[in-house]
Amino acid sequence: GTQPLYDPDQYWTGVALSAFGIVYNRDVVKQLGLPEPRTFDDLTDARYGGWIALADPRQSGSIATSLDSILSNAGWEHGWRILREMCANTRYFTNASTKPPIDVSAGEAAAGLAIDFYGRGQSQAVALPGETPQTSRVGYVDPVGSVYIDADPVSILRGGPHPELAKRFIEFCLTEEGQALWQFHARDSAAGRDNPVGADGDRMGPREYELRRAPIRRVMYQEYLRYFVDQSDPFSLASEVAPKGWRSAIGVMMGAFSIDIADEQRSAWRALNRARQDPAFPKNTLAEMERLFYAWPETRMPDGTVLPFTAENCKAIMAAWKKPGMMPETKIAYTRFFSSNYSKIVELSKGR
Repeated sequence: GTQPLYDPDQYWTGVALSAFGIVYNRDVVKQLGLPEPRTFDDLTDARYGGWIALADPRQSGSIATSLDSILSNAGWEHGWRILREMCANTRYFTNASTKPPIDVSAGEAAAGLAIDFYGRGQSQAVALPGETPQTSRVGYVDPVGSVYIDADPVSILRGGPHPELAKRFIEFCLTEEGQALWQFHARDSAAGRDNPVGADGDRMGPREYELRRAPIRRVMYQEYLRYFVDQSDPFSLASEVAPKGWRSAIGVMMGAFSIDIADEQRSAWRALNRARQDPAFPKNTLAEMERLFYAWPETRMPDGTVLPFTAENCKAIMAAWKKPGMMPETKIAYTRFFSSNYSKIVELSKGR
């Protein structure tokens, strides 16, 4: 994708890859009458209402990265629409990105965003004997072409007591034997008995537990993919769209239009979808409800000018937020704007 795999001066070297995709419960998704999710757009289906688990991007860097990938890949208009509708479908917002995969596996939520090894690790933890990643009740998917994939690096600490040993350890991590530890079946398992033999004459792979991580060396996918627990090649999945620089706006706006007034947004979302499904509902009223739900507040800048929240103005607005006293007043104004719009939507839905 667009992310470096190692530092040009080798201050750090990537040894594994992390993706930011969707973890889901196959049983719950089926009960909701939905197909298994394959794209981020799938999580905006109103039938997911109350069944999506999300972490707060203001407190979770991994979820902020996931949301940034959605926004950058889908573009300003469609990307924000996905984020709004996904938030409207939430059951809760948590401060820890490790919680959604656990709740999804327990059936407390149908789906959520997660780092790949959180989702796959949870799938591994609840899998019954003989189940595969395709049959376990917990599934994980990287939306093709729209998922960010980053390198997880290793470095040598300056001044450490054993620099030569540290160097040899990093070299081992990048050998085929070291890379096989991330994704091969455990050697003690039935599937791991067919693992290929490495240069040292031993079967490659972890001894007892599958780690469900993605190796970073491309040769592993070219030569050994058939031995992987997860038949997934991040080099063919990664987004080719570089971040657009909108990440800092996500926490502020999501806090205002959803997280801090989540119940109000959910009520407006339910009212809007009831109106959408009613063929007799007045079209003009429905159009006004749609406009209110997706509207953006204007921002009063330090010089007194007023800017609409657009892709063109986003960086100027984010810069203004850093001015002394600007952020608290602006957050309050944004939240009041969205809260007022949601109240109007609910009232309009009663006009039928």
